[in-house]
Amino acid sequence: MNRLVPPPLLPNTLWDASTSTIRLPPALAEKYVDMLSKLDLLEVASRRDSQNPPVGGLSQEDTNRHLAQAFDGSVARAQLAILDPRGDLPEISDMLVTCLAGNDICIVDSPSGAGAASLAFLCTIAELRASAVLPRQPLTVLLLAGELSEPARRHCCDLVTRLRPSLAEQGIFVTPEYREWDVTNDVSNTRLIQRMNEHSRARKTLVVVANFNGFLERDKKRKLAEPKLAELFRHSAFGSWRNGERKCSDLD
Repeated sequence: MNRLVPPPLLPNTLWDASTSTIRLPPALAEKYVDMLSKLDLLEVASRRDSQNPPVGGLSQEDTNRHLAQAFDGSVARAQLAILDPRGDLPEISDMLVTCLAGNDICIVDSPSGAGAASLAFLCTIAELRASAVLPRQPLTVLLLAGELSEPARRHCCDLVTRLRPSLAEQGIFVTPEYREWDVTNDVSNTRLIQRMNEHSRARKTLVVVANFNGFLERDKKRKLAEPKLAELFRHSAFGSWRNGERKCSDLD
């Protein structure tokens, strides 16, 4: 199968083939460490417990611990989907690369947390462009970040602000919009869907739901959340056909 980004072309800045090690995009890694330093969280980041991983929460303390100990892992999982260095998900990789190659796109990242998934996609594309693996075509991004935790929304805003200049250097222009989103609340979910539909009228749409299992399982909210997520996906699927052509769909 011909891949849009064949694994042999992956730059060493993203994938070390000799050790099968994925590397965070350099710009994202730098700004992430700077942010941890600013928040005095470097020591917290060094104290990870695989038996008790953080799942985030509404408090500043829970959000900070998740940022310090789980953000980079969340980034890496999203990177694996788009890079697919071992050829496990070639269709998903090609779909993501196609979505993010250029033109206009609305990325709905819900729950966004600190923006791990959406920033992983954008910064990975930026690094592939910087490494001359992908062409530097203009990509205009409306990032619709839905998140219940206010501290997490602030972290996302901070990281996006820090990364916008380096993304712009690679022709990726991001306009963020942060919204409070409660997946268990009908009104909150409908408002997010309405906003998504408003932004998607003239854009491709990519809906990202990632790194959510901890919250759903810990608080036993999976049964409440599943119908709302299904509605979100259903509307994005409708939107993807609305203009008579197939647009980017969903990644879970």
